[in-house]
Amino acid sequence: MRKKILILFVLILSVLSFSQIKDNLGSFSDEEVKRIEERMEEISKNSELDLYINTYKPGENTQLKVLEKSVIIDMVKVDSEHLNVKVSFSQDIDISPYQEEIENVLGNLGNLITEGENEKYTMELLTSLEDIFNRMGEDKESQKEKFSKSGNLSGVFLFLIFLGIGVFVGKNEKVREFFLKFAKKG
Repeated sequence: MRKKILILFVLILSVLSFSQIKDNLGSFSDEEVKRIEERMEEISKNSELDLYINTYKPGENTQLKVLEKSVIIDMVKVDSEHLNVKVSFSQDIDISPYQEEIENVLGNLGNLITEGENEKYTMELLTSLEDIFNRMGEDKESQKEKFSKSGNLSGVFLFLIFLGIGVFVGKNEKVREFFLKFAKKG
């Protein structure tokens, strides 16, 4: 019985999306952390990606174990007033078509982080990432749809070819005899 409960618990945890903030710098107040985590959970549910925010000083070993479908926002303190922000994705997420856009978002929001508006920066960054995640999902759906349509067309095309061969073989007596001899040898 305990094994069944444990297995059920593990399955439930694997389905749930996780979001968390590891604020080693104290960049956010408790209220800000709560608002940001709520936003992260909302995005995580919609995109089926786990989101993490990690703030730390250079040289600190704060590497998170990245599982599948994970996005990590690292905020590293450069000096007393500046943070360097880096967004990392797990290997199962193909961001290559969106890489330049992500870099532009980070650059465009840079003035907010230099002004010490960490919550506003983070919320704007999350909103921009959510937009990208939504488009990534739409792109996957359209690719599946295109593949499905092309698969159906090729199946119909093959059917018509075999039908044509069958009609040709059925009407042409020499071809039919050839196929019958070939079939008897095999």
